[in-house]
Amino acid sequence: MRRSRGTRSIGGRWRRRTLTIRERRSETERVNLRPDVVKIDVEGAEEAVLEGSRRVVEEVRPALLVATHSRALQVACRDYLEAAGYKVESLSGFEHELVARPLEDRQDST
Repeated sequence: MRRSRGTRSIGGRWRRRTLTIRERRSETERVNLRPDVVKIDVEGAEEAVLEGSRRVVEEVRPALLVATHSRALQVACRDYLEAAGYKVESLSGFEHELVARPLEDRQDST
């Protein structure tokens, strides 16, 4: 996992501040961030991101939009989210985009 700190320029067009995962987690907990929707588009690291966001997925239960970059990743992400109590559907017109909404009753899988 790459760790960086400071400001980066991407192609000279824009700049952003980067944080380590530990810094981001601490910052998020400090302000009690509870997102309603999370978009994940990480070019093949979807499973790692979902695993790393386990606390948010299980406790906060936001809706998720996950861009998967292979059929195998799509299946793995779908399985993970369904096991976590989410209803998962493909986004209409975008076969590699998954939309996951938390089930009201986590025992209900329909």
